[in-house]
Amino acid sequence: MPLLDLAAYGGYVFLHAAVQVLAAAAGGTWAYYAALAWGALCMAVFLVKTLKRILFSQHQYSTFDMNKYNYILLLIAAGQIPMLLLLGGV
Repeated sequence: MPLLDLAAYGGYVFLHAAVQVLAAAAGGTWAYYAALAWGALCMAVFLVKTLKRILFSQHQYSTFDMNKYNYILLLIAAGQIPMLLLLGGV
């Protein structure tokens, strides 16, 4: 996977962290946690679908076990919540 693609996919998290902070300023802690939950879910689905398509297209040229890729995708999806908590902590 090219480095610029990874940088572009990672940059979406910063946009959501800014939205999280704005939600906290406008609506308090409940709005912050609602924005956190919604954004983490959206980011996880987006990243898993996008990376799954890329990994599966590259799998036909290699002999790696796809179960390892599935665990990596699960880790990426689960890692969105701590990353958003860290970036958008109010």
